[in-house]
Amino acid sequence: MDLMPITTLTPVSKQHPGLEGITNPGRNEVYGIGSPKWASALPDCLSLIFEAGLGCVLPWNEFFTELVVTDDSNLCQYLLTITQICQWWRQVALDTPRLWNILILNERASLSKLQTWLDRSKAAPLHIYLIQGFRVPSVSVDNELIPLLLQHVNRWGWFNYQSPSPRGLAKLLEALEGEEVPLLEKLSLSGSTHPREFESQTKLFNGPQSVPKLVDVKLWDIPLDWRNSPFRNLRALSLASRQLRQNVDTVNLEQFLALLQESPQLMRLELAWRPFRSDEVTAVFNRSGQTPKPVSLPSLTVLLIRNHDAPDILTLTLRLIHTPNLEELRLAYLDRTEAGGLNVDFSSTIEALGNGVLSSFEHLETLSLFQVSFRSKAAWYLFCSKLTHVRVINLSLMDYGPTDPEEDGDTYDCLLSAFLPQEDQSDLAPASDATTAVWKAITQVCRWWRQVAVETPRLWRILILHERTPLSKLQTWLDRSKSAPLWINLTQSLGELESFTCINTQRLPLLLQHINRWGRFTHYAEYNRTLKTLLESLAGKEAPLLEKLLIGRGFWSGSPTQAVSTLFNGPQSVPRLVDVDLWYIPLNWSISHFRNLRTLSLASVPAESARLEQFMAILQESPQLMNLRLNGSPVRSDELTAVFDRSHQTPQPVSLPSLADLCISNPPGPNILTLTLRLIHAPNLEKLQVGHLTEDERGSSIDFSSVIEALGNGVLSSFERLETLSLNEVSFRSKAAWYLLCSKLTHVRNMKLEDMANGPRDPEEDGDAFDCLLSAFIPHKDQSDLAPGPDATTAAAWKVRCPNLQKLFMHEWNRERVEELAQKRPGIEYEIVEKWMF
Repeated sequence: MDLMPITTLTPVSKQHPGLEGITNPGRNEVYGIGSPKWASALPDCLSLIFEAGLGCVLPWNEFFTELVVTDDSNLCQYLLTITQICQWWRQVALDTPRLWNILILNERASLSKLQTWLDRSKAAPLHIYLIQGFRVPSVSVDNELIPLLLQHVNRWGWFNYQSPSPRGLAKLLEALEGEEVPLLEKLSLSGSTHPREFESQTKLFNGPQSVPKLVDVKLWDIPLDWRNSPFRNLRALSLASRQLRQNVDTVNLEQFLALLQESPQLMRLELAWRPFRSDEVTAVFNRSGQTPKPVSLPSLTVLLIRNHDAPDILTLTLRLIHTPNLEELRLAYLDRTEAGGLNVDFSSTIEALGNGVLSSFEHLETLSLFQVSFRSKAAWYLFCSKLTHVRVINLSLMDYGPTDPEEDGDTYDCLLSAFLPQEDQSDLAPASDATTAVWKAITQVCRWWRQVAVETPRLWRILILHERTPLSKLQTWLDRSKSAPLWINLTQSLGELESFTCINTQRLPLLLQHINRWGRFTHYAEYNRTLKTLLESLAGKEAPLLEKLLIGRGFWSGSPTQAVSTLFNGPQSVPRLVDVDLWYIPLNWSISHFRNLRTLSLASVPAESARLEQFMAILQESPQLMNLRLNGSPVRSDELTAVFDRSHQTPQPVSLPSLADLCISNPPGPNILTLTLRLIHAPNLEKLQVGHLTEDERGSSIDFSSVIEALGNGVLSSFERLETLSLNEVSFRSKAAWYLLCSKLTHVRNMKLEDMANGPRDPEEDGDAFDCLLSAFIPHKDQSDLAPGPDATTAAAWKVRCPNLQKLFMHEWNRERVEELAQKRPGIEYEIVEKWMF
């Protein structure tokens, strides 16, 4: 095999001028470390490498290329690593300003650290991300952080400030009025949804000439004086106004159109809620008898419209813009009004898009609809008929989409019917998996790349298959993978009439010929006939390389005709199997199938549950089990109650010293769940997830307080190593049980409480479940700790449950309650995260 001659490659020194002197192209030699040229050029080389490493450490947002981080832990870890290798690396890193110009700050930022980074960044443009949350502040953002940053305003390159405090944001805007920021390229300001501190509009900077490089702007709930807009020649713009007082903070329509006209190179535009006043939009059409001439945006490729509540206003807004080269359109959260949250119909907007408003969509490639409410099937069909060049369509949470009054199908049937041919459905092109495009790309670069790719077996071992996967393609990939372990994902589409025949008679037999090479196998069946055929085919087989197995079926699809006698040929036939996930698979549990597992996930209904003896045997034979997930009834309820009734003493639990993660969901009842937990002892448990404990087998609401109390009394674990607790939709009424459990969580750092409306309540107070849940974290006096003697009558000792709690995630909770809790836990380093639902 001939290699490409090295003489045809471009010298590295020409690609990177900083590397001149390191190589001698004429002799292909490298200077020694002792050479003066090496010593003078190496810092430039290392600096380039260090700066390139930042892109691997920090994640970036897709839409406006902003950092998606809330702290600088990853950045600090990266810088700490490269500065601790050796003295030479440390000196180069300290002398590289662009390693220290990214400032990720919050209310717990250290002023001394910030000053050090500002000094090390020298004259490099600063990338500032100031995010103010609900934590107890250790530094004043308004009086200390921002004034220090304003001293270097002439070096701001990117500035991102998110604050729930209108007062702090108002002070910042006042400080920026009249400032010159010559290096600023990206500006992102996000304010509060209740701007009580804003009494009037403010000016920003000192006109367009003060920010000559500014091209990316995001303003959410910022009350600016748009008559003196400092923005020109933008390339990305995001505007939002969530306030009810739209006369204060919304954009003047005339100024908005002027801003678009002065930004002919605008490429990305996001409009959320109502960024400008509705009366001005309607007035401009009522005042002129003819339709106003839209602003042409020939460079606009991405448009996102979200959280609008008035279809008429939105349609008129779209008529003011013309985007002939639009490539991506996203519509999200177009479904509810501000008053009462009532669903509204955006059919007029969909119809207007189909009639050519906004664009002819000749260049549109991607369309995304997320939670968009519209009822007109004709409007949807009209819109889809214009999408001649669209390649990707994303439809999510479209429960209020169109329906056909003449048919019984739901909105999804109507949405999908737009993509079907009118007469013949046999011409539907088979879907391709995501890896196909990757391999096609790397094999089409040149003949050399293709040859190397074709002869690399591990590139072809990942098989993502379905009923429409061509057999020729499957055979080709099997041949190219040679002897590499196969990672197989066999899916079955719901509603495909030919899926049973295609999978059972074609794909599955071909895969079984290579079962000795299976490394991972995943199959989720929507039809029991397919599952039955698979289980029968696996009986008695040997899979020596199999490490991970996931087989499942739909809960609603019923049970197969009979249970298989065994899976494979016993534990010895799958010696490497360590990860098993079985969802509603009726196995004959009297025969041992698995041993030495590290991850086990079981979901079953009572009629298909494992026998208690076999369930205990699986756990006993897997002492290295690290992850356990139990959904439904993993053990027969009658045997579980019988073993405790028969023996008056508690049975000896199975010890799982390696178990670190336990997830329990949808149990048949509190008594069965409590007994199940009494069979397991996990002394080193680090993460506990409990979810969907609300109903019994008949769907009746029940109280799981006994389970919470049992956990507090040491059933399952002493929780000495537990760091994460997650409760999702758990129904229990006992405040005492909740307090007992929290008192044992001495090492918990992260806690999630989601959909806990049926949580405990205090009968002596008027608060709801949220008040009672939060009250467990408030410091309280404990009389039992009073020492005897004269000091015993002075005061009780203060106790804190969950003393190491650092992060508390709450789903759809009231902000005022969160702020109250932050005030009552002073000095405790934890973070409260509120999940916004737009």
